Amino acid sequence: MSSSLKTAQDAIVATLTGLLDVPVLAHGGRFVERELPMLLAKAPCVLIAPLSVTSWTPSSPGEWSALVTWGAYCLGADGGGNRAEQAMELAEQVLDQLVQQQWGLTDAASDEPEPGSPRADNLYTGHVNNLRVALWATSWTQTLIRTIPDP
Repeated sequence: MSSSLKTAQDAIVATLTGLLDVPVLAHGGRFVERELPMLLAKAPCVLIAPLSVTSWTPSSPGEWSALVTWGAYCLGADGGGNRAEQAMELAEQVLDQLVQQQWGLTDAASDEPEPGSPRADNLYTGHVNNLRVALWATSWTQTLIRTIPDP
């Protein structure tokens, strides 16, 4: 069975929902700082988004594989403790789950995360702090395998 970006995103959300103590939600992708006020009502949370598809390679007739870079935006907010610590701990918890993780997908649909690809970035800025939210972005690269649907 192959996978799609949406199927893989849903699998990541479902897996992390069972492991983290905050809402885990699908998100459309990267966002800029001025969009943060719209996300404040959801914090604390983790937002999962596909960020890029690279190394697209036909692997057999009607099938391709590609490296997908995934992002997990970890938002901490006042109320449950220190927002900076909360966002940082969420980023660490996401990183902890990346060891040999296929999100419930089969070997025919996904590989484990690429060794050395996981990273976490503290996106703290003065403006983000003024919004009373802290933000870390965790990312990793993972192979996705997809069978091209018949027309």
